[in-house]
Amino acid sequence: MWMIELWEVLDVGSGKNPRGHVNIDIKFYKKTKNFVKANASYLPFRTNSFRYVISNQVIEHVDKPIKMLKEMVRVCIETVTFQCPHRLAGRNPAHKNYFSITWFHSLLEKLGLSHDIAYGAYSAPFFFRRFRFLFPFVHVPTGLTIIIYKRADVGLKGKLKC
Repeated sequence: MWMIELWEVLDVGSGKNPRGHVNIDIKFYKKTKNFVKANASYLPFRTNSFRYVISNQVIEHVDKPIKMLKEMVRVCIETVTFQCPHRLAGRNPAHKNYFSITWFHSLLEKLGLSHDIAYGAYSAPFFFRRFRFLFPFVHVPTGLTIIIYKRADVGLKGKLKC
């Protein structure tokens, strides 16, 4: 009888710091165990292959962010977690996309996916860092963490406090 091994974590766009049991990127940076060269919008894995899918600062660089998101959900069993900069974080010539909390919330609701979105100021734009004393009550959400739950019994379901 054949056994299908279930991998725990897929790191999409692992770059130079792979964190998954399987790591994918479009570039090969160094010798990494379980590395697959692949496009994040076309993941070469079967549906429900990984318990968790993670991605850090990748979705803003791809040509088809919705396709990437759907692919991460497709190969995942329980939870997809990814981070990206908020559109207010400033412009970066390497970024093809700029996202807001509203954009992600609307898309995930449309797709019928249970989710939580947290934001923080992990890399505030230069203007707000330099002149923060002028805007003591202004909080600029510069980083987003999006958590998508595929199973009804997994996750915080709106209990995540920002």
